[in-house]
Amino acid sequence: KIKGLRETLGKNGVASIYSYEFSPVVWQNILKTSRGTALFTNPATAVNCGGAPQKIAYLAESAWRSAGVRNQIDIKFFTPSPGVFACPYYCKALDKIMVEKGIQANVKTNLVEVDGENQLATFERGDGEIFTQKFDFLHVTPPMSAPNFLQDSGLTNASGFVDVDKETCQHSRYPNVFALGDCSSLPTSKTYSAVSGQAPVVVHNVQSMLRSKPSEANAAYDGYTACPILIGDSKLMMAEFNGYTMEPAPTFWPLDQRVPRWVFYFM
Repeated sequence: KIKGLRETLGKNGVASIYSYEFSPVVWQNILKTSRGTALFTNPATAVNCGGAPQKIAYLAESAWRSAGVRNQIDIKFFTPSPGVFACPYYCKALDKIMVEKGIQANVKTNLVEVDGENQLATFERGDGEIFTQKFDFLHVTPPMSAPNFLQDSGLTNASGFVDVDKETCQHSRYPNVFALGDCSSLPTSKTYSAVSGQAPVVVHNVQSMLRSKPSEANAAYDGYTACPILIGDSKLMMAEFNGYTMEPAPTFWPLDQRVPRWVFYFM
């Protein structure tokens, strides 16, 4: 949890696209901001759609540029991870995009507290250093886990996700339980594309268990996932990769999918 976030969410320039109640406030805050410092954060946990924390930064940058106020706004992106994206193949391209757009990337840096009334964000670096940053606009991607009812059921691991085998999606302790998608512990990006690869595996393995043939519950998910990353200006990077090996897995040959394109945006 981030200290002070719940109390200030939806006011004081603080909002999140991950909040059903306050997601509309994000756009309102973008329209109201014409100068100052804008912060965008990514948490230390897995999140739904790993590219979204920076997508909103690109979209805001594009909106401020269109409004003619971009030069008056200092944009900073913070993430506890060692890079702005998990897959190195696409990370290098996104690093370049951030430089081109004038967005300062701060890696190994985690948001730990928000003082909304004074518009101060407190961060912790990987080496333990604590520092504060003044803001006029703050978009927070909160830490995430499976819903409380799952955590209370005893099905989750220490990180708060349903503890399953990364290939069969079968629970590590209860063989009649399977999980996929955002609530699962599968160590890949939590996207619709990932679920599309996990669903057939779970269907096959559950049907095998229901037929009392557990030895046939051996279908395996290979880690494929995709993150469509909006970068503004009606362009999108289609980042397809294996979330287990972090190797690229492009399917739109011969196009270089590290290059944002309008054709991916309209897909």
